[in-house]
Formats: sequence, C-alpha cells, structure tokens
Amino acid sequence: MSIARKKIKEYRGYYKLENAQKNILNIYQSFILEYGKKHAVDTDEWLERSKKGKFDVYDVASLALIQKRISEKEVQDQFGQIIVDEAQDFGSMVYYVLSRILVGCYFTIMGDVSQNINYETGMNDWEDLQKEIFEPQRLRFHILAKSYRNTIEISEYAGKILERASFGKYKIQPVIRHGKEVAFCKTEKPEQKTATIIEEIQKRGYDTTAVICRNEKEAEEVRQQLKTLLGVEGEEEEFKKGVMVLPIQLTKGLEFDAVILWNPNEKAYEENEGDAKLLYVAVTRALHELHIVYKSNLSKLFQ
Repeated sequence: MSIARKKIKEYRGYYKLENAQKNILNIYQSFILEYGKKHAVDTDEWLERSKKGKFDVYDVASLALIQKRISEKEVQDQFGQIIVDEAQDFGSMVYYVLSRILVGCYFTIMGDVSQNINYETGMNDWEDLQKEIFEPQRLRFHILAKSYRNTIEISEYAGKILERASFGKYKIQPVIRHGKEVAFCKTEKPEQKTATIIEEIQKRGYDTTAVICRNEKEAEEVRQQLKTLLGVEGEEEEFKKGVMVLPIQLTKGLEFDAVILWNPNEKAYEENEGDAKLLYVAVTRALHELHIVYKSNLSKLFQ
C-alpha cells in the first residue's frame, strides 16, 4: 500500500464534526506551544490554565475561529444584528473573529477608546476596525463628542489628559455647565485631608462620593485609614453612606457627585498613553466636584 493511500485510510473522517469538536483544543494548544517556541515566549502559565479549562476572551475567539474553519459547512444566519457596548474593552482580534463567523450580520459597535483601561489587550484606536476588519464600503463611522457628565471645569482637565491618551485625535465638547474649580491639595497627610474633604462634600448635600485609587491594594489601605478617621465600624466597602473607595478598574461606567483622586503622583501615573487613559477614566467619573489629593510630585499628565 502506498504512503498516500495509507494516510488517506488513517485520517478518513478525522475532520468530521464530532472528531473536530474533540480536537479543537489540541489544535489550539499545539499552535500556542509552537508560537511560544518560535518567538521565545513563555507559555507554561497559559498551558497550566488551559488544562484547567480556564480561557480568556481571546482564547475563546481563537477556538471559535478554528471551529468554523474545520467544521462549519454553512454560513450561520441565526443572528442579524449584533450590538457591542464598551467596545474598547476588546482587542481587534475579537471583532475579526465575529465578522468572519457571523458573515452578513450587521454590527453596531459603540465605545470610547480613550477609556480603554486594558491598554495592552483592548482597543486603542478605531483604525483597525475601519481599514482591516470591516468592509469600508459598508461601514459608517461617527464620533459623538458631546459630554453631558462633567462641568466645564472638570472637562478642561479631562481634555488635557485626553490629549496624551489619544494624541488629540478624539476631543470632548462639554455642555455649558459650570461648577467648582478642580481643587489640588498637596499634603503630608493625604488620608486626613481626604477625610476632611468627604465631610465637607456631605455638608454641601451631595449623595455620592468616590475616592479613586490606582489599584485594589492601594484602595484597601485607604479604606482602612478612612474608616478609622471617620469613626466607622464594620467591613463594608460602602463604609459611610454614599462614600466608596475604589480602584480605577471598578469605576468605569460609573459616575459620582464628587470624586477625590488619591495621590496621582509621577510614580503612580507615568507619562504614557496607557496611564493617561486610566487617569482620564478617573477624572471623568466626577459630575460636580473633583479633588486631587497628593503627597509627592503630581503626575505630569495634568500639565
């Protein structure tokens, strides 16, 4: 028997649907391991995670594309319209896969790339979607620049940060609504000053105040400090009515009457596009008042 006939017999029916479903993960794992070997990328952590059945959105997108390529015979038409909000949270790969799997489907994709807090994996510009993924002749792109959330005073500082986050490509246009000037306070005791500001804000009748920190570790430390200073007992995160201490990652999509930005110094927010987007998200959570409380040199992103 010739080698060709032997292989044909061996692999006859191998890529039928039931076999393909069993082997999609193996194919993907083989690709990842080969890629890691070729490009000197450590894949041990990913391999260990995949063995436990833990996959992120990009793994799922890759598996879906493999599934389609080796097993799907007909175009899937069960969906006619897909609506995606917070589009900046996903990288271009996700949209590529969706467009290849849901051929003929209409997409409404909405988001703000200046609020991409996952800089390394999310979407930082609309160019790829417009030029590489969707057909230009079938695409309509609109920029909605009007902002109804912040006062003009807050928007002014948000605009400065936005220049660093998107190089001036996407600008905001605030509605005409004035409020208090953005307050900057350099102090050796930021926790004491923050507690004082919280009490003053509540005396002015505002219902919601957020103390926004760089990460969860810092937020937990600040939480405990403020509980002591404000004389609050218990373990609840909302430790005083209307007051929350949160890392930036948990504030996206939320808004507060007043925001106290905790110690945005040069070390916490470096002069790069990724940190600018984080800071932009933090600043634009404030509806009426924005207080910047810091101990050492203020981040240059405010300049």
